[in-house]
Amino acid sequence: MESFQIVLPSPALALYIRHYWLLETDSIARSTERIIPCGNIQMLFYRGNPVSLSSRQDTRRLDSQSVLCGQFVGFSDLSYTGNIKILAVVFHTYAANAFFRIPVSEFCDRKVTAGEAGDRDLLELEDRLLYETEDRNCMGFSQEDESEKPEAAWENPVLVIVRGIKYNESYKMLTGGICMGSYLNPGNEAFAVALNSEIYVDKTGLLTYTNKVMNTLQGYICNSRPRRFGKSITANMLTAYYSKGCSSKEMFSGLEISRAKDFEKHLNQYDVIHFDVQWCMMDAGNADQVVEYINHGILQELKEKYGELIPDTVKTAYGAMSYIKAASGNKFVVIIDEWDVLIRDEAQNHKVQEKYIDFLRGMFKGSEPSKYIALAYLTGILPIKKLKTQSALNNFEEFTMLDAGRMAPYVGFTEEEVHDLCDRYGQIYEQVKLWYDGYSLEGYQVYNPKAVVSLMLNGKYKSYWSNTGSYEAIVPLINMNFDGLRAAIIEMMSGAAVDVDVTSFQNDTVSFANRDDVLTYLIHLGYLAYDQDREQVFIPNEEIRHELNNAVKRNKWNEMITFQKESADLLDATLDMDEKAVADG
Repeated sequence: MESFQIVLPSPALALYIRHYWLLETDSIARSTERIIPCGNIQMLFYRGNPVSLSSRQDTRRLDSQSVLCGQFVGFSDLSYTGNIKILAVVFHTYAANAFFRIPVSEFCDRKVTAGEAGDRDLLELEDRLLYETEDRNCMGFSQEDESEKPEAAWENPVLVIVRGIKYNESYKMLTGGICMGSYLNPGNEAFAVALNSEIYVDKTGLLTYTNKVMNTLQGYICNSRPRRFGKSITANMLTAYYSKGCSSKEMFSGLEISRAKDFEKHLNQYDVIHFDVQWCMMDAGNADQVVEYINHGILQELKEKYGELIPDTVKTAYGAMSYIKAASGNKFVVIIDEWDVLIRDEAQNHKVQEKYIDFLRGMFKGSEPSKYIALAYLTGILPIKKLKTQSALNNFEEFTMLDAGRMAPYVGFTEEEVHDLCDRYGQIYEQVKLWYDGYSLEGYQVYNPKAVVSLMLNGKYKSYWSNTGSYEAIVPLINMNFDGLRAAIIEMMSGAAVDVDVTSFQNDTVSFANRDDVLTYLIHLGYLAYDQDREQVFIPNEEIRHELNNAVKRNKWNEMITFQKESADLLDATLDMDEKAVADG
């Protein structure tokens, strides 16, 4: 009898593992199964009679109980006779190095046994499989069987891998003694994706500043910037650098931060809590459950790692963090991506917003959080919401599109960085500047990173905002019935700058009181730029001008149609040398 099954990983391991396959047979006749190349690295565990694994590169009989199969171009044939039970773990291409101590490149087009790899922990795991007498302990892998207690998996390594029970000895062994979670101590794979991209501009200099403010009153940072300006990449970079859940020295070597004197002082030294509120809101099912979902997820992972330090009566993640610091001395780095999504997308849901703000206050505000927070980094589009006249979290230092402060060179691409990309990809710098520059922050001319990268890779000068819902974002705002709003938009589209008072904006999407509040929100969204010295707002570049022009044309503003017609008539009169018409115009 023969059976073959494919099993998907648990959510906790889905970032690293693509799927598992299990082959069981007790056939007397010799059988062969063809393994089609999938571009992924696979780890095979098997029990029973020896097998042979052949390909164009080599044919060999495998006596080891485990083998790592590198990425192959051609197929492989697995031949066996008699009682065989094989479990294969298929890793994502970028994730295998999180589990093994040898570079992935060293076994490309090769099959490497645990002995050849020289990995002591892998050999120990192989021995535990060899001497495990219960087949179910090695091959039982039902992810749906809730009656099976996690404790039963402590001594069956394969079951541990398949079910994704993260915090036990076998999983620690596979990850080099490191435990990685969804919230607590994530790995560095997300940042690796950015580094592996064709274009990566080094922004690790930001870590010099965060290292400087670590464990100080300035270590509470809210860095808001528009979509497409690299918010998530920065959050992933901070996680990769500080998290105990990975080893990132090699990853950061050669980057700007590696030249800092204190490069290794903070490297992978902290318990990091990192979550994306946008993702949590989707996974929670509805906005009303988001805060409970986040709190429960963090609390569970804290209990899995520090359970003996957390009393059963503790019901909040920040309560657990306080107990952990008091008992162990460990402090936390907290990184929240898309922190403001509930403020923006649930603008009318005051109950949810109050619950969320209270959660953030519990985690960050007051004397107790100052004991367990080493660094807090929030990133989103909006600054922190105001309650009456001050921030709801007034212990945070805010860096925004109105006042970027020390964060200015890390908000987007600088002129020097764009010059380098133009040289590399053969683009004319002046034309790139006309289309994608215009954000002036603390003396830096800042470019839209996503647009610049898209231009370099595609070679086309156009608006790359189309995938960010520009029309839906702009039209409701510019159609608000505030005196002078339409006139200001039209004036800016003609190339002028307009005076603006940015102080009354409440940092939400419902409390608009005048045209200046709308213009201020458009600055945070990236559709307008702000001159801090002159206190004026303007359209930064041709890309944004196209987006605003399209929004206005589709909405059929009479004022804009008249303005465009008058402009065309004036141009015609000028070309016809009609002095009277030009003077009247």
